Amino acid sequence: MMKKMLPLSILALTLAASGLVCQESPRTLPLGLGGVTLGMNREQVTEALRQEGGFGYTGEPDVTYLPPQEDALIEAPGGPLSFFGRSWFQFREGRLFTIIINLNPARADRHSVFTALRQKYGDPLTITPEKSEWRDGNVIMSLEKPLTLKYVDREAAEDLAETAAVEQTVLERAYREFLEEL
Repeated sequence: MMKKMLPLSILALTLAASGLVCQESPRTLPLGLGGVTLGMNREQVTEALRQEGGFGYTGEPDVTYLPPQEDALIEAPGGPLSFFGRSWFQFREGRLFTIIINLNPARADRHSVFTALRQKYGDPLTITPEKSEWRDGNVIMSLEKPLTLKYVDREAAEDLAETAAVEQTVLERAYREFLEEL
């Protein structure tokens, strides 16, 4: 009986180590950082960025060639004395759904950030040399190489993935029909 259990134990450990076993983070993940949280509208985000000096946000550009969009992107340069480098805040249907923060490598290092996240939120769901990822019911949070911290609204991400899969299926069917017509 013990010999039969050993291969199953090895398989379970291998799947867990490879990130194929899905378990959500044991603790609730944050919705953002520095007063900017997922779900905010554009005005709330710009005000929070102005309040949080570390992002280096100075307001909208004086001149832009792009019309205002509901699915806009705000970029903040970060500051030389800040932990934040260049950051992006992406909106979908008028709500913030992705925060991407390049951390300042002169002020932070990947190992320290990973260790702090692991201590606070438990082991990541997946871990590869390129990315460590935590999930809960609302947020997908990742630390990516070289030193990027991401917060993504999980529901919006899953909706986008589903839409992309449907669009791909339609394209694949149209392509097969095209090939049959040749």
